[in-house]
Amino acid sequence: MRKGIFFQKQIQDLVQEIELSSRWGHAIILFAFYRSRHTINDAEDLLENRINAFGKKIYTIQISPATSNVLPTIRAVDTTQYIFSITDIGNGSGDDHADAYRFLNFYREYFLEENLRCIFWLTEEEMQELALHAPDFWAFRHRVVDFYKIRATPKSATNFQGLDWLEWEWGGNESDYQAAISYREEMLADILSGGEGTSFLATNLYAEIAGLHLQDEQYTVALEAIQKAIDLLPKGVDAAFLAKLYRGKALILIQKKEYEAAYKILQESALADTLNPATSYILAKSSRLGGRRTQGLNHIKKALSLDPKKAAYWNEAGNIYSDLGRVDAAMDAYQKAIDLDPENYYPLLNQSALLNSTQQKEKVTENLATLKQYPIKGDLANIAALPGFDFLKEI
Repeated sequence: MRKGIFFQKQIQDLVQEIELSSRWGHAIILFAFYRSRHTINDAEDLLENRINAFGKKIYTIQISPATSNVLPTIRAVDTTQYIFSITDIGNGSGDDHADAYRFLNFYREYFLEENLRCIFWLTEEEMQELALHAPDFWAFRHRVVDFYKIRATPKSATNFQGLDWLEWEWGGNESDYQAAISYREEMLADILSGGEGTSFLATNLYAEIAGLHLQDEQYTVALEAIQKAIDLLPKGVDAAFLAKLYRGKALILIQKKEYEAAYKILQESALADTLNPATSYILAKSSRLGGRRTQGLNHIKKALSLDPKKAAYWNEAGNIYSDLGRVDAAMDAYQKAIDLDPENYYPLLNQSALLNSTQQKEKVTENLATLKQYPIKGDLANIAALPGFDFLKEI
């Protein structure tokens, strides 16, 4: 975490603007120029602590081609409770990736009329593109805060997304996907032709089929199958079972990179089963991948408080801590995952990537020697091609 005087002053400037806008109930549009993603991570951590004092929370929005228009995401929550921290506006849809700017320009009045409080994090290129494609929105800014002079510290210079494994609740892991799917489809045909279409057996078969399609990376077909399982449920079904299906649907949406939709399903559903640690785990995963790291950390802490022996949860905690630049905490979390499930090599790979990104080469060499003992050759080429895992090419 940065402690420099310049950084602290810029944070204080943001906090003062947000506090005044909250006190007087008016909109605030802040532009924050930055160089390193880790500046945002540290800033969001500090801002979250400071604005909690006057009853506000950070809501992080990471723009993607599927979410070029930020307004549906903003409208889906109680805007009076949140300060929106918006990143990656240069990653919108369109041939020039500029649709996010155009949406801001078109809906500029909405930000003022609804008294929204937003921080737009801009790189130097995004700053220039915003002025070009959204000149009217550019003119609506209330304050510009310059974080550009701040450089990433070596300790926080992690640059990998983190590997996780699917926690599908209907089994799976069959080597011949198509044969396994065909077998279940034949069983389904017999059940449905017998008039038992709403039976739990049919529902479970659809869920199993969805899981097999998911493992085969056929995400659209998997989503259709899990929706059929939900639609077949009889009235008065056990709420915990329905929540299990919604968790499955959320996991598929995450694989489709529809992180906001996945989060919304579990957050807003009255049947979300929030006391189930698997629900908090998926909320944490969708939050992290959607760019809401602090929110994700809160969810994974809840999952671990409910089930501290689950290796997948510790692995996800490591991914979130890594995203936040909290290297020591990430390293500890990955180690707990390794200790709890030594047969799964993902946390060891993640720990190795973190060690490599923080220039701890000797420890990376030790981990590589251990990794050679795992049967990972089939996955190795794909993993080595991911950002931050290029060091795996050595083995």
